[in-house]
Amino acid sequence: MCRGDNFRPDYKKATAIRSSLSAAVLGLSATVTEKVFDDVVSCLHLDKPGDVVVKACSPDRPNIFIDVNNKCTSFETELAWLLDVVIDKHVDCPKTIIFVRAINTASDIFGWMMTRLKEKAYAEDGKRLVSMYHAHISADLQQLTLNEFRKTDSVLRVVVSTVAFGMGVEIPDIRLIIHWGKVSSLMTYWQEVGRAGRDGKAARAIWYAKAVSGDDKEVLEQLKASTACLRQVILQAFRIHDHTPDFINAYKTCHGKPKCELCSCAMCKCCSFCRQQCTCRNAKEE
Repeated sequence: MCRGDNFRPDYKKATAIRSSLSAAVLGLSATVTEKVFDDVVSCLHLDKPGDVVVKACSPDRPNIFIDVNNKCTSFETELAWLLDVVIDKHVDCPKTIIFVRAINTASDIFGWMMTRLKEKAYAEDGKRLVSMYHAHISADLQQLTLNEFRKTDSVLRVVVSTVAFGMGVEIPDIRLIIHWGKVSSLMTYWQEVGRAGRDGKAARAIWYAKAVSGDDKEVLEQLKASTACLRQVILQAFRIHDHTPDFINAYKTCHGKPKCELCSCAMCKCCSFCRQQCTCRNAKEE
């Protein structure tokens, strides 16, 4: 099975079919950067004037709050709050996926959580609240984890996973996505963020950004720096040629009132950078 960025080589085989047929080609994707778009056009030999007609829109997920922590230390320190949530809420803990890049990291975080939680890691029926998912566990265990996590009344609340928990997984009530450490590319990051809140309800994505490398390094560095609206930085990177998303103005101003009891304006629901800039929140905290 191809996962993450590795699924694209299979699509390149479409060139052989296209060369045998004189038919139109329709290409669909939920998230495409300009670099990937140019790669697809080249691979499919759509290089003549008029070959390509693009219909594009912003791949925004406005119900997901985007948070970046660029001053993180160890996962034992940074994720201690998640243990508190599991202990406090138990089987009512929000469904959470912790994405990591390496199997060893997944094992380390999973082992740490189980050791710290002890008996709190289990529901009354003996099922675990925390599990691990990666390509080196058996196919049967992978399927068992997926089947359990899909249930609306599942006792499984936190899954520590690599990119193996990828395309084709549809679980509508995931509330929290955590990325620990490096992300391999902007597209992989945004697709993984999109696992949350697929039911349209409020969700959150937190990236503990210890370092940046690999594809889309410039954009990921901007995210890690957190000096501008994180949502705008991400969505601008998905702008395809002349198709500019119309999302930008929605997050530029705070629509709440000074000293509001609970600020829920566009800025406060956007990202960690915008929340810090919100005049309502600042007025309240003063």
